[in-house]
Amino acid sequence: MTNRQAHIVRLITNLALFQVGWFVCLLGGSVWALPFTALALVIHAKFIQHSPREWRLLAGFALAGIIWDGLLMSVGLISFALPQDTVLIAGQFAIIPTWLICLWVLFATTVNHSLYWLAPYPWLAGLLTAFFAPASYYAGVQLSEAQLSQPYWQPLLAVACGWGVVFPLALRYCQRRCRPREETPL
Repeated sequence: MTNRQAHIVRLITNLALFQVGWFVCLLGGSVWALPFTALALVIHAKFIQHSPREWRLLAGFALAGIIWDGLLMSVGLISFALPQDTVLIAGQFAIIPTWLICLWVLFATTVNHSLYWLAPYPWLAGLLTAFFAPASYYAGVQLSEAQLSQPYWQPLLAVACGWGVVFPLALRYCQRRCRPREETPL
């Protein structure tokens, strides 16, 4: 297998792990999300990751997502049908469910790999995520115990705005910190 073929297999594996993980997290909840995410991170570390510096991206992007969805939850734009003791409240800020944290970690693995082709086009990355993130949230709500506040356009607009900013910034971070200087996206 050539280097290019191996690279394409890694990209497809990365994207497939995220897509399968999306369904595992939404349909299986935290019980299935945790072991799947652990397995996906092992596969990522062994076969996909470029450098150890990438772990900072994963941690930072996942933390940004946890804060973002926690903020959406705190202001009532999204809610979760969970027993009271499974959602931790720190002041006015809510901690999101474990399965959603896992989903953020899984998505973070795609930023420096299967979605990195968007890095040279931050405006396109912002536009695409401003469209696809709300669609993903809406679909996720249909499959999980999450709910969006009514009218739906308000939480979906907030999601679009947040993702339209955060994702291009994550790609920029990858360009500067996670990639060898000579490497360019496909």
